Amino acid sequence: MSKRYATRIGALLAVLTALTVSNVYAEEVMHARISYGDGGAMVKGLEDADWSYATVNTLILPGDTLWADKGGTVAIEMAGGSFLRMADGSKAEIASLPPSATIRGWTGAFYVQRINRSTGGFTFETPACSVEVEPDGMVRFDVVADGATTVSVRWGRATVRPLIGAPVTITESHRVFVDPGLQPSTPLLFDRSAEDAFD
Repeated sequence: MSKRYATRIGALLAVLTALTVSNVYAEEVMHARISYGDGGAMVKGLEDADWSYATVNTLILPGDTLWADKGGTVAIEMAGGSFLRMADGSKAEIASLPPSATIRGWTGAFYVQRINRSTGGFTFETPACSVEVEPDGMVRFDVVADGATTVSVRWGRATVRPLIGAPVTITESHRVFVDPGLQPSTPLLFDRSAEDAFD
């Protein structure tokens, strides 16, 4: 083997090793962070026995469960220009993070916002349906104890996929109601200026 050939093989192996280490590192550090919290947020990891307080800049990992107290609000910033807000006794599980995010909202009030440059997919799941939120959109989800879900699109577009039946696409200033095991209602107009404290 010539010296030049051995040098090239060595350089190629070094590059491949660096790429492998870089990919493993990228997978290990996939996370979101708490970007706002008023002191009423808690987080529980997959292997945690107890809940911990979630303060600003707390790292959020796939598999974590989040809780926002009654009267409290917490915001999570994710890679790729996607945001999740929770309030008033809300519980959510982070199933996966961008580039393909899936959040499971069990109960409470939630907002998903995606900026215009958002990349990848974003799915919000409830006991009644799953909802795909498109980039440049802001969608509110209200989930009650039995899983019944109200999906309100403040702007942008979202596709609601019920547990059974056909999907429904809703656009700006429209909302649908979905009960577990039933089809979504017909999209209805709502007044975006009629806001509560969470809005």
